[in-house]
Amino acid sequence: MLTPMSPSDVEQGTGLRASTGPPKIRRGPPIKVTCECGEVRSLHYGERWQCEKCGRRYDTSKIPVAEYDAIRNAHRRRMLIPLAVAVVVLVGAAALVITGRPLAAVIIVPGLGYIWAQWIRPARRDKQRDELSNLPKWEIKAE
Repeated sequence: MLTPMSPSDVEQGTGLRASTGPPKIRRGPPIKVTCECGEVRSLHYGERWQCEKCGRRYDTSKIPVAEYDAIRNAHRRRMLIPLAVAVVVLVGAAALVITGRPLAAVIIVPGLGYIWAQWIRPARRDKQRDELSNLPKWEIKAE
């Protein structure tokens, strides 16, 4: 069974990279592959893996590209939004310091950090948890 991995499941995979699928798709989040014998491995899109225990082979390029691309885009959004917020806050703080109001920056930046940590981040985590629970699962037969 192949399922998209949550951030807590990320492990290093030792699959062989296949040349299938566009490069931007292959750089997406890892996919957790569970062999019929119980062995688990994380692979990227387009990688092939042969189970060390039973010898079955799995090819992640059998996953529909459009579905995986949607997951990759959602993963990218989850990573970029906090980064963008941090950049905006730092630019705003720098602007306050440059204009001669460093005390405002000292008060506003921790306040925004508190708001982010207490209300925005927990709400985002809940939303991400819901999104992760609704991700598609693919059944791919061993080769």
